[in-house]
Amino acid sequence: VYNVHVYHQYTLKVNKALRDSFIEFLVSKGIESRVYYPVPLHTQECYKSLGYKEDDFPVSMDSSLSTFVLPVYPELENSELNYIIETVKEFCSNKKFSEVGKC
Repeated sequence: VYNVHVYHQYTLKVNKALRDSFIEFLVSKGIESRVYYPVPLHTQECYKSLGYKEDDFPVSMDSSLSTFVLPVYPELENSELNYIIETVKEFCSNKKFSEVGKC
């Protein structure tokens, strides 16, 4: 018996003005991508009674607007990983998006 890593997520943090376009680009290239934590904990309904406001935790709020995940699991082939890497690089080098902000 041996231990193996349990991959959970591979999160990228990008300029929030780019995030949704980045996800759309990846999906258009056949790469599953999504926002893993779209709602910060302090703004979730179950914590409303604590009285937190949206701007009470700016880092949490920013992370919910600027992060997303790439596919990661043990069965990913090297060729698939390379495709993901090249596609991310393609997006980041696209002048249309680089003018909005750095990846």
